[in-house]
Amino acid sequence: MIDIAYDRKERIYKWTEPESGEVLTAPSGAPSKAALFQTAVAMTNPELWEAAARWIGEEPYLERAIWKGVELVVNDGVELFDLNGRLLALVQSSDEYGRYGVSNIDGYVVCECPHYQDGGAAIDRLGQKTCKHIAAYRLAQTQESRF
Repeated sequence: MIDIAYDRKERIYKWTEPESGEVLTAPSGAPSKAALFQTAVAMTNPELWEAAARWIGEEPYLERAIWKGVELVVNDGVELFDLNGRLLALVQSSDEYGRYGVSNIDGYVVCECPHYQDGGAAIDRLGQKTCKHIAAYRLAQTQESRF
């Protein structure tokens, strides 16, 4: 888990590297927090960071969904399954009040989330809609193959 805290008094984000205890900081603002998160991922899980960076390099328009997916993976929000090739994963929702099923239907990976269902998810170069839950599923698969 990567826990980035906001220090209201100093108006900075802080993250403590678990092994060394080194505290990294970033100024207030969403872009700074995102950069600090990406640095934390690179330091704690370089394989995941590399997988995300490679995917973003191939499909930069998916960057937001991919980094949201990374966040779900590092916070243990993905549970992988194989139920006769249909249900692939249960992925934590953003509000943490439930999970969305990610399934394989007729060769396409689909998600139960509203963003996917209402057509708001971006379409990748192969014609696959990709929400953050599908991104998390795909990235979690890269983590599973490490073991």
